[in-house]
This record gives sequence, C-alpha cells and structure tokens, in this order.
Amino acid sequence: EVNAYGEELRNKHLAGMPPTEEEISKFDTLRENVVKNDAARGFLEARQTIDELLNTINHYLGMSIDLGRAPTPEEIEEARQRAMSAQTSCSCGGSCDKESCDCDGNCDHGHDHDHKDGGCGCGNH
Repeated sequence: EVNAYGEELRNKHLAGMPPTEEEISKFDTLRENVVKNDAARGFLEARQTIDELLNTINHYLGMSIDLGRAPTPEEIEEARQRAMSAQTSCSCGGSCDKESCDCDGNCDHGHDHDHKDGGCGCGNH
C-alpha cells in the first residue's frame, strides 16, 4: 500500500500537481506503520543489504571488464575513494572562485559556501 500510494503521489507530482498536506500526511502514516512492523522492517533491511551486495558485484564486474582482468584490492579501494569523494563535493566541483563562479553557492548536500581563499568554504573537498 505504501509503494502504490507513493507511486500515485509521484505520478501526480510529475503531472504538475503537488500533493496536498493531507496526502503527504497519509503517506507518512502508511510509511510509519511499515517501519513499526518488525517483519516489514526486517524485509526492507534485507532488501537494502541485497541491493548493496548487487551494486558491489556489478561494480567489481564492471571494473573487471574495463581493465580486462580482475581489479586489485588497491584499485578497488581507489575507485571506492573516488566514488565517495564525488558524493561529497559541491555542485561547482570544488574549484570555483569569485571571478568565474557560476554555481549557486550551495553544495549538493546543503552547505553554503563563500569562495573564501579562492575556493568553496564548505570544507567538503
């Protein structure tokens, strides 16, 4: 029911009709009931674990295909570090300055930055 109602609200939003407070409240109540249910919560946690495992396997296979061989542990760690770095950088890429900056002054993760010292001041680079 949560998934179906969530999809209904998503489709409504995509059609240009934002959900009402009442609809959002109904969805939150449905979702809260799922989270309170031990069996449902366990299922969701197991599904998340499986998704993470599949992502790891797909990443490893992709690297193997790209390299033409199995990646070394060092190459896997380097790719993991690059992926983590990409997730924590600003939308401007971390190299903006006052003169040439066309970013909006906000990181993707909500931190303002002020271009002090020639770069973003968010500290996430």
